[in-house]
Amino acid sequence: MTIINEIIKGISSKLHKLTKYPVYVDVKKNHVVFPCFYLKQLDQSQELSVGNRYWQEHSLSLIHISEPTRHSLIS
Repeated sequence: MTIINEIIKGISSKLHKLTKYPVYVDVKKNHVVFPCFYLKQLDQSQELSVGNRYWQEHSLSLIHISEPTRHSLIS
């Protein structure tokens, strides 16, 4: 498991402990419990910095959904 996956797992775990809401890291259309959070990695970049060291940047998205509308559940 990569370090970013461990970070996402840690954020998800802490967020769930604080709110008691489920935290989904994969898009889930069926059997979603509301309210909930969606957490995912948007993109990443890496560039050589000094010597053989790299600078890595990871963008994350955190979405809170309190109550879905009937339309959003169907589409």
